[in-house]
Amino acid sequence: MADTEKVGDPEHLEDLPHDTPSDKPPRAAEEHEDPDAYSEKVNKRIQGRQNTVRNIGNAKVLNAETGDDMLSQTGMNASGYAITVTLFSVAYTLFEVPSNWVMKHWVRPSVWLGGLLAAWGVLTIGFAGVQNFATVVVLRFLIGVFEAGFFPGIVYLITIWYRNDERAVRIALVIAFCNLAGAFGGAIAYGIGHINGAAGLEGFRWLFIIEGIITVLSALLVWFFLPDYPTRSPWLSASEVDLATSRVALRGGGYHQAHASRREILETCFHPRMLLHYLAYIADVVPQGSFTFFTPTIVTGLGYTSIHAQLLTVPPWCVGFVVAITASYTADRFNARGWHITVLSTLGGVGWLTAGLLPADAEFVTLYLSDEAMDLNSVKAALFP
Repeated sequence: MADTEKVGDPEHLEDLPHDTPSDKPPRAAEEHEDPDAYSEKVNKRIQGRQNTVRNIGNAKVLNAETGDDMLSQTGMNASGYAITVTLFSVAYTLFEVPSNWVMKHWVRPSVWLGGLLAAWGVLTIGFAGVQNFATVVVLRFLIGVFEAGFFPGIVYLITIWYRNDERAVRIALVIAFCNLAGAFGGAIAYGIGHINGAAGLEGFRWLFIIEGIITVLSALLVWFFLPDYPTRSPWLSASEVDLATSRVALRGGGYHQAHASRREILETCFHPRMLLHYLAYIADVVPQGSFTFFTPTIVTGLGYTSIHAQLLTVPPWCVGFVVAITASYTADRFNARGWHITVLSTLGGVGWLTAGLLPADAEFVTLYLSDEAMDLNSVKAALFP
């Protein structure tokens, strides 16, 4: 195809041929042949290649009864662990936006996202050798640096391939599979807890090795199979490339070489709707972080052994997986995103409130309600597709 020919030694990725909107008005998808076949082809290429397994919360308490958990082996205390997960979040805050900037201007999505995935997978494997608090903090911060750009990068890639009204469910699928990854993390930790001491390594070290290997292998899938841009996809016909670029351009999607002005950036970032979104998102992410990093600790505190606590973290994550997909689909289908957010916010708030008020032996049930608060991410993705 003529529009995929390479140009000589471009300084920026944006200088290469992309899906730049033409001067002609975009044509409706109905004017192209078989848009359903195109959508099915794209879904097979993109969906299911953006998920990983990783969880420091399981390692925190795994085999604590024998003193082989991560805290005991590294000399950390509860405050040190809190500092570790906090710095991880700081890395997220600092590097999410720069990561997307690099991916748009300098590196193809498959290479950049695959590189991020491989880097944090290797660092996760490196956790198997931690001996002190300082090493844990440094490695965890670096993992945050590389992991920070993955989700916003996937969201950006989705805007290249899908129309405005198709993005919510796709983004929700990414988040839902993160919930499912949490379930797998608990199941893996349960099995690994039984091989504590194998080859002279504590169970939490094996946990990081296995989850790190899974992440690195996932990076290979991203490198070789994740498509970059429609005009660079040899598996699309010329008519399908035309369809891909015109269908997303109807609402301003797709790749754009034009840079936003400072005024446009400020107006977007500080628009009242965005300010409300920031507030709602922060209110959601705070309990989400607590759930992600402290669920095994909470369950262990209810009187379960550290190994059984790993297994008991699986059901809430599985419930979250189903709720995330269902809520996002119905919110998009019935255009009732506000009501979905309100209902799930209420359920999540009730869950956290009752977790603090009910007796200890009843708290486990509230984890299911608390998990609903986390699934708001998927519905908010539908609210701002």
